Order: sequence, then structure tokens, then C-alpha cells
Amino acid sequence: MPLPGRAQAVVWACLLAALFTASFPGGVLAQSAVFGSIDDPAEARRLPRWDRERHLDLQAGPSLIGAQWRSAARAALRVEGPYESLELEASARAGVYGSYGPDLDEPYDLLRLVSFARLDPSPRRTLYARIGTIRRLRLGPGHLVDHFSGETAWNERFVGAEAWFGRRAWSVYGFTQDVRLGRTLGGRVELHPLAGARSEALSSLVLAGSWVTDRGTFDRPDVAPVRAVQADVRLTAARSGAFTLEPFVSVARFTRYGRGLMFGADLEADNFIDVARLHFRLAVNYGGRRFEPGYFGAFYPVRSQLARTVSSDSSGISDDRSVVGLPLERATGGTDVFSELRLHFFGRVELWYAFRRHYGVYPLSEMHLRLFVRATRLRLALSQDRGGLSGFFSVFEPLGDESALSLRASYRLFPRVWIHSEARYTYERVAVEGATTDRYLVQRWFEPYAGLRLEW
Repeated sequence: MPLPGRAQAVVWACLLAALFTASFPGGVLAQSAVFGSIDDPAEARRLPRWDRERHLDLQAGPSLIGAQWRSAARAALRVEGPYESLELEASARAGVYGSYGPDLDEPYDLLRLVSFARLDPSPRRTLYARIGTIRRLRLGPGHLVDHFSGETAWNERFVGAEAWFGRRAWSVYGFTQDVRLGRTLGGRVELHPLAGARSEALSSLVLAGSWVTDRGTFDRPDVAPVRAVQADVRLTAARSGAFTLEPFVSVARFTRYGRGLMFGADLEADNFIDVARLHFRLAVNYGGRRFEPGYFGAFYPVRSQLARTVSSDSSGISDDRSVVGLPLERATGGTDVFSELRLHFFGRVELWYAFRRHYGVYPLSEMHLRLFVRATRLRLALSQDRGGLSGFFSVFEPLGDESALSLRASYRLFPRVWIHSEARYTYERVAVEGATTDRYLVQRWFEPYAGLRLEW
């Protein structure tokens, strides 16, 4: 449900005020390196101040979606500067049965041509802002929003926005799944009340609060509105060289559902011998009934109060017993142990692995993997999310109904000739008569392309 006109005016007025305020110099604390795509090596490149990079890819190849082959054409424009970048991407497919409908069946598809447009922090601008499909969003410690993605159902992806700005004593984060402000959105405020203290532990103290809501649930009489709030405390307990140990405690609550307590510690190194950034986490969550940590996650677009994922082995997609995963009102609670490792070699290589081991009645463990490699002739980006796991070793089992995968690889064959390949494990909506929620089935993609890259 879109926001009323007055509310939209207030939201955009706050954003413009943030842009204006962030343009002035001042003492600033570092932003979180795991907030959204702010540190995504596939997008964020720190070019020299005088450098620009521009290229246009024109490619064609076969397309396999589900069980049907088609021919496909792809065009991608990318413009990069020291602190700003833009990528537009368009594709069209056709086969013996005509064109592929989801390529252009609604006006919103024109907005989906924007892969991303972003502004990065600079010495004169303490602001990060990005418009595009959200791919890897975590809000604060991730107690409510963790690995949130709008790409899970690729043909129905939304173009959203995320932003950060701050000063020495405060920082503000915000995101919306859809720029029309009608779906999931949230914000976070961090306060540094003792930023000027001599003690490092006191000066690093962070008091923060977050809120998240799904506005799509507000106009549904059969669904309780989904709203959640969260508060957390963090400080630096120890430092050794480039490494800091930062314990944290977080409390989260859904206003009409359940609540949870999360505590743990992050081992951070923002700049290890000028080579890499390191992040390691170990945390525990105790959740009550009707609470799930990281509920706004990778599968939220296809597994929420408004959507259900259908088992591919079921005999009838209209039967509620055929869906996988648990809705929030049926969550039984339990204990979750989080382990996470992220290595980022400054724009060249990233390895990010996160696993949530759930101890409870149902198999609700999750795994998230991000891998990126940028070499002279090769670009490789892998994203995989898996849910409904029973334990650590279940990650070695075949992909199931709670799986999302994106693999994009490009290789320079000749100076101007590149080959590009995309593989996706995504979801498509299926029509079900009488169903009160949207139903989604697994959909598989494979598209190899070849063509020219024009640079200027």
C-alpha cells in the first residue's frame, strides 16, 4: 500500500535534508562495512580521483528458463567514477512460442533496467546512497534484517534504495524494498554518547535502535500487520594491532508476534596490512514463540505473511500442506547459533560465509555464501542462500525448495570480445484459485552470452 501524499513528502524531505547536511565537513565515525552493498566489491571500486571507466556490452546467446529454450540479447552500460557509479542492464528473449512475457509486461519493467546507481562517501561528502534492487542488506547486528534480498523472485524484483549518513555523535541508516515506499522498509539510528571520552571502551559505546515494517500487510484484513523494533548496545572490548573485539547485545520484538534476545561478538579488522578487511562473528539468539531471527532475509519475498513457497514434490499447489517453511505465527522459537566469516581483499576478492544453526522442533537452519573474484580477464560473482537445513552437513545436499542462487561470470576472450554466463535458482509466481497468499515455485535459469565490449 503506497504511503499517503503527506507522508511521502515527509520521507523525501528527510532524505533531502540528509543530503544537504551530509555535504558539510565534520567529524564522522566509520559506517558499517556490512550494511547493504556499501562494500560490495562487484559495485564499489575506489578509482583514482582523476579516473573514469565506461563500457557498453552488446551480447547474444541462448536462454534456458525452466524447460524451454529461447534466444536472448543483452545490453549492459556501466559508468564508474571515484565516488559514483551507474549500471543499466536490459535483456530480451524470444522463442518458437513468441517473446518471453516477463521481460516487458508492465511499466515497472522500465525501472528494473536500473541495476544500480550509487554515491559513495568521499572526503567532502559523508553519505552513501544507492538505488537498485537490494541484494545483501543487513541492518545493525542483523537481528531483524539479515541478508535481505529483492532478487529472490527475479521477474518480480523491486527497485529499492538504501542510504547511510552520520556525524561524530550519530549515524542513520535507512532502506526501502521499493522506491514507491509500499513494501518492506526500515531504518536505524546509532548514537555515540561518549565519543569524546579518553577511554576507548567508553568512546566506542554505541546505543542503537531499529524499526522494520512491511506496508504490504497493512491493507490485508486476514493478516496481522508486520512491524518490528529492535535495540542494541555495542562497544570495543579489546584491541590488538588492526583487530578489535566488539561484543554486542540486541533485543528485538514484533509488535503482534514474538520477541528474541541476541548476544555475541564481532572480531573486526578494517585494514589488515593494507591488504584485506576481516569480519568474524559468533553469536547466540534465544527466541520465543512467533519469532525468527533475521526474519527479513533472503527468502522474505517468497516466504512471508503474504507469500508461500510451494514444494516441488507436492501433488497440489493449493493445499496448505504443500508449502515449505513456517509462517511467523507458527514459529515455535528455540536457540540459534550464528557463525560468520568475511574476507574482503579490497575490490579484488570477497569470501563471505554465514551459517545459522537452529536448535528447535523444525529444520530452520540457514546458510549464506557470497564469493567474488575480479582478475584481469575474469569477473566471477556467486551468491547462494539456503534455508530449511537440518544441520551443518546438510549444505552438501542438493539444492531444495528453499534455495536461491545467482552465478554471473564474464571472461575476456579477446581484447573486445567477452563471454558472459548467468545461472539462477530463483522463483516464479504461480496462479492458485482461492489462495489467500501468493504462491511461488522454484525456477531455474541458464544463459550463456557472447559479444563485444565497447570502451571509451
